Amino acid sequence: NCSGVNDLNLSRLFLAFPCGTWVIFPDFIATESLLNSGAYFNQGNAYTILGKHAIAIVSYNKSIEINSEYFEAYNNLGKSFESIEKYQNAIKCFKKSIEINPNYIDPYKNIANIYKIINEPKAALEWYFKAVRINPHNSIHVNGLVYFLKDLEISVIDEDIAFHKELIIFLYNREHIEHEHI
Repeated sequence: NCSGVNDLNLSRLFLAFPCGTWVIFPDFIATESLLNSGAYFNQGNAYTILGKHAIAIVSYNKSIEINSEYFEAYNNLGKSFESIEKYQNAIKCFKKSIEINPNYIDPYKNIANIYKIINEPKAALEWYFKAVRINPHNSIHVNGLVYFLKDLEISVIDEDIAFHKELIIFLYNREHIEHEHI
């Protein structure tokens, strides 16, 4: 539970029109509680939904100014930087999130995704492995690792990674086959 989320009257954040369309009002969120890091975090999330990443960055930064240990805000700030292709800034934010809470798995996957985007497969693989090591039962991250490995071109990986690639895909496929027969 993020600080301040329960303080907000969330029904006032959205306006429903008879046709079923919802309109979000991100400016309301921060005015509800100007000194609440959760309010700025929610405002950043609202701007992110609207695709206004530059404004979301301002909101996440305000949230972090109030609560410098808000690891989710650092992660979401990183996602906003990633959305505007500021990859080095994004990686810094993700690493700060990890520094605050090493067991929060999302920033590991997010760093891996950036390295995949910028075509650094060895670095991507390292971060996917870190995510899976934290929680090997998280199917989203295990699937991300497996699909990343399946997509890797053999020409960009060395023999050691090629061995691990085949081993992981084999184990993944074996486990899914066993579960299908149960």
